[in-house]
Amino acid sequence: MRALIDSDSLVYMAYHVNKSNFDGQDLVNEIVFTAESMLFNIMDEAERQSGFDINDYQFFFTTCTKNFRNDIVEDYKANRVEQPKELYQALDAFMEVLSENYGVHFSETLEADDLIPQFIKTNGLKVTEYIIVRIDKDLAQIEGFHFNYYKNREGSYKGLSYIGKREAFKNFCKLILIGDSSDNIKGAKGVGEKGSDKLLKDKTEFGMWREVVKAYLKEEAGKERLKKNIQLMRLY
Repeated sequence: MRALIDSDSLVYMAYHVNKSNFDGQDLVNEIVFTAESMLFNIMDEAERQSGFDINDYQFFFTTCTKNFRNDIVEDYKANRVEQPKELYQALDAFMEVLSENYGVHFSETLEADDLIPQFIKTNGLKVTEYIIVRIDKDLAQIEGFHFNYYKNREGSYKGLSYIGKREAFKNFCKLILIGDSSDNIKGAKGVGEKGSDKLLKDKTEFGMWREVVKAYLKEEAGKERLKKNIQLMRLY
């Protein structure tokens, strides 16, 4: 079984754990050490919950300086705050450590979210041959086993799930409907989390997509905005 790991979040989480106690090179070192420790715990729990023998680890990072989505809309992720240099230094260091023993993947134009489905397609992997280890909800539009390493207040991981083809498509439709504020993508006007669930409930794939189109066509220039949002939110 291959683990396909969306890895940026590990470093960001490790940064927030350590930023108040260290600075400079000490902070970089502590971020890398903490990210490694988190990774070991996550993979141990993923194996425990799934019962899989995970013997291949592939790590995916978002390092793109020429993100193709910025060619679609100029303000993609424009609301993101610039992070301190130590965080980027730790990302580079973590990638270097991992590359000594595992596959490390990054691109000038694609995000980690895009590289994971691309890896699946390029290698002809069946859904029984990989588990996606992630926090990012965008990856929930990919069919297969998932391990979500988001922790609740009690300290438990969100954990293992299997996302079937229909559910994966539903997740994509939901993303299109509600948008993604963290990426500065606005969804259909007046549609939130609960509204999207209501629109998509008990629908076929055709029925779900019809609801998406109807929601956007209520807006002026909604058709063009829908086209752009599909390009922004679909994984390549």
